Amino acid sequence: MAYGVHFSIKNLSDEDVCNILIDFANNTKNYSYRGNFSAKEAPSCCIAYENSKEGVAYAIAKDDRKYSLVNIVPRESGFIPPDIASEYAKTFVSDLRKFLRRNNYNNMKISLSKRKKIKLEDIIPGRKTRKYFDAYLNGYPLTHHPADIQRLDVFICAVHRYCREAVDVDLLYAYLCNVLKWPEEESKWCCNRIEIGLKILKVNKKF
Repeated sequence: MAYGVHFSIKNLSDEDVCNILIDFANNTKNYSYRGNFSAKEAPSCCIAYENSKEGVAYAIAKDDRKYSLVNIVPRESGFIPPDIASEYAKTFVSDLRKFLRRNNYNNMKISLSKRKKIKLEDIIPGRKTRKYFDAYLNGYPLTHHPADIQRLDVFICAVHRYCREAVDVDLLYAYLCNVLKWPEEESKWCCNRIEIGLKILKVNKKF
């Protein structure tokens, strides 16, 4: 997604923010509230946008005392192209702004800003882990040669072993498509393998 969506909150508790977002989702055409909002640790919620073929859901969360749109999740498909995600972000901001003005919710504002150029440092935490992904990229990843697939799998194992923070797979997809100019299907394949590999390793650790 090429845009960042941020909230400006003034004199509102987490519960107040929750109630406003639920009110928006339940009383605005094409939207519905889909997630529980927890006021503990990192409050978050999920709002579905029904007027989308991908079955889009907006994930909103609080981090470092600020609320933002952290993800746009396509419920019907694995990934959503960055340009389409940006259009959905614009739609969400426009509709929520109209709702806030119409209902005099003056203590909540929402802004849309263009993101800086995506870097691997923003996607993959840890220099050591990024080294393994660089090794994968520096081979011939689009050939799907067994040696290249193995380099990707080594990176997945490194993420599982060394990373305390999650790899932003959606942002990685955008990086592969927009920065490296990979075909969409190749980007999907890579990100899907990373997601599935990490899930398997997580289960294996508990086995």
